[in-house]
Amino acid sequence: MLTTAITLAEIPDLIFRELSIAVQEYNHPFRLFTLGSTDGHRTKLRMVVLRHWDEENKPWIFTDGRSTKIAHFQEKEEASLLFYDSNRQLQVSMQATPILHKGTPVAESFWALINDTAKRLYQTRLAPGTAVRFPEEGAARSNQIDAAHFCPVSFEPKSLEVLQLTKTFHLRASFMLEDGEWKGSWLTP
Repeated sequence: MLTTAITLAEIPDLIFRELSIAVQEYNHPFRLFTLGSTDGHRTKLRMVVLRHWDEENKPWIFTDGRSTKIAHFQEKEEASLLFYDSNRQLQVSMQATPILHKGTPVAESFWALINDTAKRLYQTRLAPGTAVRFPEEGAARSNQIDAAHFCPVSFEPKSLEVLQLTKTFHLRASFMLEDGEWKGSWLTP
């Protein structure tokens, strides 16, 4: 995807275009990505689904508002997102500020688009990560289907690092968002 023919200034738009495509294409390698959060002492990583990409180049996920990641985001407004395409050997690392949308009109509009089967995933009686004696306890769901625990999260990108591996050489670039513009520099891979 990245070659020496591409200018540094073109890279953020190329990456953002690829991420917007990932939302639409079910098997796109960037659709599932690693999300990192911290409470200031421990870092927690998990795989999540890229659910939406907005016109401001913000990735979105949907989660249960009682999850550990939400507690982390409330405590430390930091997130790390790692996307990897093994076929193209392209890695994109993003540092971002999470924005929680639980109980907002935005959450209501996303909730209206989700099918009932998916809505049931947000109806567990216990919060994600709660210790249980048997798996069935953790799977117990409320009979009422509502958006009480549904929490869309958008991520405001602050920095990007892109690494393109090839057989002959590697390309690596870093970008910081400054005054609405992506300022970049090439890095030694």
